[in-house]
Amino acid sequence: MVIKVKSEARVSDFIKALRAALPVNFAGGGLFPPELDISRYWLSTYPDRASLFHCVSRLPSSGCWLIPTKERPQTLSELDAFLSADHTQLPLHCGYAFLENPKARLNSLTKHHCYADNVIGLGKRLNPIEVRWGKQDNFFRLAFWTLTENDAAILIESVKED
Repeated sequence: MVIKVKSEARVSDFIKALRAALPVNFAGGGLFPPELDISRYWLSTYPDRASLFHCVSRLPSSGCWLIPTKERPQTLSELDAFLSADHTQLPLHCGYAFLENPKARLNSLTKHHCYADNVIGLGKRLNPIEVRWGKQDNFFRLAFWTLTENDAAILIESVKED
C-alpha cells in the first residue's frame, strides 16, 4: 500500500509516529502491521515520485496491482457485462451509499449517523510487468485511490492528478 502524505516537514523524521497512527481498519479492510516493539522494516518513506517508482518497479513479478476503473455499473446486469467483457476486472467494495440523511442518534460514535449500504464497483488487475513498462507517469496516473464523500455516499475512487 502506498499512502501520499502532504507535509512541509520531512516525513521520514516522523516514521515512528506514522507507524503508530496507521489504523487497524482501513477502507473496508484491515491493516496488520507487526507489533510496534518488533524492529522489522515494514514502512518506508520516499522523498519524491522517482524514488518511489524506482522501488515499485523492482518488486517481484508475482501478484498484481489493483487499479480503479472509470466504469460505474448501476445494475447487476451492467456489472456482469463489464466483468464478461474484460477478465482483468474484479468486483469490489468501493464505499457506502447512504440510505437516509445523517442525523444525531443516541449512543452513536460520531455526532451524526446514518444507515448505509455497500457500493459495489470495479477494479482492474494490472500485471507488475505492465506497471514497469508503463513508466512513472502512467503508474501515478492509474494506481492511486482516494476517499471522497458527498451528501449521498462515501466512495473510494480514482485519484484526480494534482
